[in-house]
Amino acid sequence: MHLQDYRSTEDKSVRGKEIALFLSHPIHSQINLQPLKLIMKDYTINVSEIEELQTIRNTDELESIFARAKSAIVNGALVILVRKEASGKSNKFDEIDTLETLEAYKKVVFKYLP
Repeated sequence: MHLQDYRSTEDKSVRGKEIALFLSHPIHSQINLQPLKLIMKDYTINVSEIEELQTIRNTDELESIFARAKSAIVNGALVILVRKEASGKSNKFDEIDTLETLEAYKKVVFKYLP
């Protein structure tokens, strides 16, 4: 039975035995079959931009930023809060690593928005 035939095998017990046999072969015992963890880059939020979006009441863009931040956390990355100075230098002042903390920050941001 070829590897491509596993998908079409109706008898699940046969498919399981064939896969187990396939994986028990000495050549396959040397392969790391652990799921690959995607390496996600940390997501940076410029709080000056957040404040500007609050001022102009651009909730669509704020939602978009928080959706990207949520995606980063779900994929194992951090959300870094920075404030950019007029000189262009970024000062990191907080990290968010859980969805609960991100949700709390989002509530603060949206507190006075419609």
